Amino acid sequence: MSALLTYALTALGVLLAVTSLVSARSRLILFYILMFMTMGGLQIELPLLGSGMRSALALLLLAVSWRTVATTIAWLRTTRILTPMIALAAYLLVSNLVISTNPSLKTSFENAGNFIFFLICVAFLMSGTDRQVKWLLIVTALGLLSNILAYTPRWIPFMSDTTVFGPVPHYQEPASSGLIILPILLMFIHSEPKIRGRVVSLAGIVFVTVATFITGARTPSAAYIVVLALYRRKIWWALSLLALGALVFTMLPENEQTDRMVDRIQQLSVAARTGTLHENPDAGMRLENVRIALTGFMEKPVFGWGIGSWHSYRQESTGRLGYILSAHSGWALLLFETGVVGAILYLLFLIRCLKGLKLSFTGDLAGDVGYIAFLGVTALMLVSLGGDTLLKRGIFTYFSFGAYARCAAIRKMTWERAGF
Repeated sequence: MSALLTYALTALGVLLAVTSLVSARSRLILFYILMFMTMGGLQIELPLLGSGMRSALALLLLAVSWRTVATTIAWLRTTRILTPMIALAAYLLVSNLVISTNPSLKTSFENAGNFIFFLICVAFLMSGTDRQVKWLLIVTALGLLSNILAYTPRWIPFMSDTTVFGPVPHYQEPASSGLIILPILLMFIHSEPKIRGRVVSLAGIVFVTVATFITGARTPSAAYIVVLALYRRKIWWALSLLALGALVFTMLPENEQTDRMVDRIQQLSVAARTGTLHENPDAGMRLENVRIALTGFMEKPVFGWGIGSWHSYRQESTGRLGYILSAHSGWALLLFETGVVGAILYLLFLIRCLKGLKLSFTGDLAGDVGYIAFLGVTALMLVSLGGDTLLKRGIFTYFSFGAYARCAAIRKMTWERAGF
């Protein structure tokens, strides 16, 4: 069913791409489809390029929307986001194709797709009406929700091992999806004028709270608490919502997944309390990977080993394959693969996208989208301490939300000065 859904959306996307040459509405719908596929992880494998259909659709959309994108590039230049974006994109390309011990056209294409998607997101947000921007946020949330729903067989006994969204994903995916869908739902609680919409948003928050914690993914769960605390700037708000989620959790039937979650938390708690984290198999493996990555970074601190070099380096260092090949630390991996140069360029791009954003929901849509960006990027930065999120499409989506908020603020100021 996953393949059928993906191919159906792709076929519709190609059809819309043809009509989008003359129809702005078709371009908008094509963008919504691309956003849903991106946030939901729906893919088609392409020869040489791997799972690059999203990037291919993004390129197609970029081509048919070049005028809108050109205007957006001018705003990105004004906000000083464009230069670090181009520098980072170029450096990642060189890092993978020139520096890396394992160059890959597929990896380069997917990394380039992040920046193409970033440009398209900012362009459509800048050219969209308030209604269209809200619909984009809804589509983003629905795409993330598909990842969560794909995981429900793990904690609802009567569900099968596959869903309409495909095979049940690794638990980190739905946990991270629940984490970054949270800021969007929080915004709708504030902005939705009807009580029904706010109730639906609150119900959604309770659901994703349970769905995030029930995965047993500890880093996203900790980040979830931080985001809630940042939102209200009062810990009691986070604790109240978590208590409500815990109440719903206790009402779920006992199964393998709920037992796994409780067991992982208990093991980590005992290890932390007794000072034996290094002896815990899971925590010990993660600490070992960070140590190896930082050791590799010290060997080539300036430019790193190149994008895509980690797996072979990790295998040569330990002689072991499998799950442990994952670095389990986005920052350690970034330093290892791109060195100080790549880390600085990444931080410059991040800072430019988030600089000067409002840190609360105020009712101004562009400002509120900026706050969504701040909360979402903060959450994924925290997750990157225990996982690899820094060069994924999800964080670039939230970068685009921040860039849009900055560009919209500059545009509004410019128009006001001109007397519009």
